[in-house]
Amino acid sequence: ISPYLFVFPDGKKEGCHYTIVTLERIWKKACEQVGEDIPLYQGTKHSTASQMINELHYSQSELQMAGDWARLESVKKYGKVEVSARRALLEGKVVSLGTKSARIQKNNSQ
Repeated sequence: ISPYLFVFPDGKKEGCHYTIVTLERIWKKACEQVGEDIPLYQGTKHSTASQMINELHYSQSELQMAGDWARLESVKKYGKVEVSARRALLEGKVVSLGTKSARIQKNNSQ
């Protein structure tokens, strides 16, 4: 059992975590596929904040505390993301971030 929540199945050692280099490479490739240009940190912070508001029903004040934003104004935009997220899904701007081994397993099972 690995001490990590997310392990990199294609890594050199079994049970190891994703490195920042690997995450940034995967993120950049996914962004290129959908024509976006946003750094990993900002993109994941934005996604997490949007999920906390839209799916986990955090209040804006709770999100401000959880994300360590200095101003409440900074978190107000995340409550409005749901519509744009739906639009992106409908436009097909969703990219699978599956690993190489997951794609191989999927292809072998077809």
